[in-house]
Amino acid sequence: MAEGAYHSQLSARLQRVDKRIRQKLVKWFDNSNKVQIFITGKTGVGKSTLINGLVGKKVAKEGETLDRETSVVTAHRCNHHSVDVTVWDSPGLQDGTNQEGDYLEDMKKKCSDVDLSIYCVSLKETRFFENCPDILAMRKLTNLFGQKMWENAMFVLTFANLAEDLDAKILDADTEEEKVELFQDKVKLWKEVLTGALIKDVGVDKNVADRIEVVPAGHERFPELLDRPHWLSPIWFAALYAMNSRAQPAMIKLNYNRIVSKPGEVRSEDLKKFIDEQPLIFAKRGE
Repeated sequence: MAEGAYHSQLSARLQRVDKRIRQKLVKWFDNSNKVQIFITGKTGVGKSTLINGLVGKKVAKEGETLDRETSVVTAHRCNHHSVDVTVWDSPGLQDGTNQEGDYLEDMKKKCSDVDLSIYCVSLKETRFFENCPDILAMRKLTNLFGQKMWENAMFVLTFANLAEDLDAKILDADTEEEKVELFQDKVKLWKEVLTGALIKDVGVDKNVADRIEVVPAGHERFPELLDRPHWLSPIWFAALYAMNSRAQPAMIKLNYNRIVSKPGEVRSEDLKKFIDEQPLIFAKRGE
């Protein structure tokens, strides 16, 4: 076969393959119109700010908390940009509830098929040790949902906008560059602590635990952190990468207008990374 004819046939085959893949991706994108997020952490840890930031709409009132005696998981629901969003809010395990059996049964019934699990830990925490409330809660969640709980999960360090006030080393740093470095070291240390706790104290597979992102979050009125102009951008993209692939297009739709109209909330490096790595998202589906 002549070289020209060979290349012509190869090109035609590639076009057919490309067309099939594009059709599958378009169908995947069009059919993704629902996001379910499970979020947990102690009462007062700042989950409402995080929920509203991820959804792009105020669906949870600031300061809104569950009664620590409740045995019902609270749902925040909305339809935003034609995407049905449900955020299951569960602070009871860390706070202690006298109706834990009912609480766990309710949680398993409602939250067994979520797209993303977010575990919030406040940067105000100074002690994280074996059998502390958070580690006990992680064990209960793992016993309830299995390793699946952590396969589409991320940790968020809340109140990171207060890092300078909470850490004397950062406060006393001589330069802004040193403050940034110390802040980033603090986040890395939390990554080591949380990953280590999952592996050693909770029994999560190391390969699963190592993949979990640990991202700092601030407050909607104080978006700037020591090393970034807006805390939301890295969290939004970390959530996009961590979540179940079926909900990724819906997550994009949910925040597309914000990416376009509020570039200050989306760091250019995060957007570039997403664009460069889009094939990795598609590859998760075996395409």
